[in-house]
Amino acid sequence: PKGKAASPAEKSARKGGGKAAQAAPAADGHLIDERTRRDITGVAFAVAAVVLFVAAVMPTSAVVTSFVSTALHLTLGLGAYLLPFFLLVIGASFLVRFDRERVPARVSVGLVMILVAVLVLLALFTPLAPGEEGAPAALFEPAQLSARGGYVGAGVAWVGFTLFGQVISCIIMFGVMAAGFVVIGFSLSKLIERVQDKRAEAEDGAEVLGAPAYARVKKAGEA
Repeated sequence: PKGKAASPAEKSARKGGGKAAQAAPAADGHLIDERTRRDITGVAFAVAAVVLFVAAVMPTSAVVTSFVSTALHLTLGLGAYLLPFFLLVIGASFLVRFDRERVPARVSVGLVMILVAVLVLLALFTPLAPGEEGAPAALFEPAQLSARGGYVGAGVAWVGFTLFGQVISCIIMFGVMAAGFVVIGFSLSKLIERVQDKRAEAEDGAEVLGAPAYARVKKAGEA
C-alpha cells in the first residue's frame, strides 16, 4: 500500500535538513577546504617558477628583478635555470590527485636532494690552478659561482674536498641523487626486477624452436 503523502510542512523540514547537511562540511571552522588549499599551493608554485625563470633568463634594470637575478646566479649557479622546472614539478604534484596525500612532500624532498647533488657535482669540477691541491682557490670566485653550483654547491664541495677528496665526494653525490629518486617514488628494486624479467623473456624466446617452413606439395609432372 502506498504511504501517506507528506504534508507541506514535512516537505519543507526535509528540504531544510538536506540543506543543513550540505552546509555542514563547509561550516567546520575552515574558510578553505583541503582541495582548494592544494590547488592554491600548486598555482603558487607554478607562478613562482615562471617568475624565477624570467628573472634568471631575462634580467632587467628593475631593482627587485635585478637583485633576484643576481642572488639566484650567485647562490645556485646553473641551478638558477633548473630551480623553476623543479618548482613546476612540485606544483604539479599538488594539482594532481594521488592516492597518498604525502606525495607532494616526498616530491619536494627528493627534488631538493637531486638539485643540491647536481650543484655540488658542478662545483667539484672547478678547475685547479697549476700545482694546486685540495679545494680550488677559485671555488668561491663570482665567475665560477655563476658558471657552476653557486654558493650552495661550492660550500658543500669545499667540505667534500677537505674531508673526502674529489673522487669520493662525487661518488657520495651520485648516491644522494639516487636516494632523491627513491624518495620521489622511483623503486630501484622494481627496475632491477623488470630488467631481469625482460632478460628471462628473451632467453625463453631464444630457446623456442622456430616452426618449419611451409613445403609446397609437388604435382605430378613437375620437375
